[in-house]
Amino acid sequence: MNPLLIPSPSTGKAHGPHPRIEFLPLKLTFKLSHPKFAPCTDTLDTRAHDNLPREERQALSSLKNRSDIIIKPADKGSAVVVMDRQQYIDEAMKHLNNRSHYALPDSDPTCNFSLQIQSTLNDMKEQEHLSDKAHKFLSPTNAKPARFYLLPKIHKPGNPGRPILSGNGSPTENISLFHYLQIFGTAMGTRMAPSFACLFMTKLEQQMLDSAPCRPWIWWRYIDDIFFIWTREEDSLHTFIDHINSFHRTIKFTSDFSQQETHFLDVTVQKKPNGITTTLYT
Repeated sequence: MNPLLIPSPSTGKAHGPHPRIEFLPLKLTFKLSHPKFAPCTDTLDTRAHDNLPREERQALSSLKNRSDIIIKPADKGSAVVVMDRQQYIDEAMKHLNNRSHYALPDSDPTCNFSLQIQSTLNDMKEQEHLSDKAHKFLSPTNAKPARFYLLPKIHKPGNPGRPILSGNGSPTENISLFHYLQIFGTAMGTRMAPSFACLFMTKLEQQMLDSAPCRPWIWWRYIDDIFFIWTREEDSLHTFIDHINSFHRTIKFTSDFSQQETHFLDVTVQKKPNGITTTLYT
């Protein structure tokens, strides 16, 4: 959560009510009728061409062949992270050993999950709750276990890992678009996870803002990252943060605020004498 403090020069109150933010669909239609856009009948060369210098290619090959490191994209910032393999494994096991979130089965349950899902789908088809097309799409075929991995949070102290569960090819990959059951949170990596998280956070933030003793002037959120502008004194900002951290047992907000600049996703927001400017955060 990244507030930017902008004190009011007079009353110290927010400049207007909490804004309503709407997302409008945009539809673009192109009609390419110019001769230069006509379909090409010539054979195209689709081979990949290596444009890296030999030294860079050798360096990449050397890193790829090393067994003592892990190479992953950063959780934020579009960076590439090279980690010590044992450090990566230790961080992963710290998550997996949390028995309130994960359980260690006696054997691989993938086959049993596939059979249970297929049996339920067959029953739904017989009862005409599913079409033939939907039944075929949802049925697991040659399913394999989901894969657990981490994305390093290099923007946080200690570089903790964000757990990701890749459900590609797993028994629940397609049914997660329609049916889902989980006792705690939602698995990142499933197709419906972002939509589910946004719906939950929308309801939660509305309750937090409606009951807050004082609210931000601007509040913008992208999934679980929030940017807002605060126009009151700093003490009231801490009161507001304490207020929103009291709403949910496990959802807690960390904050980084400044009267000059702050970072939101890949953007640096700066307060200037003539207004607010933005630059790319790298």
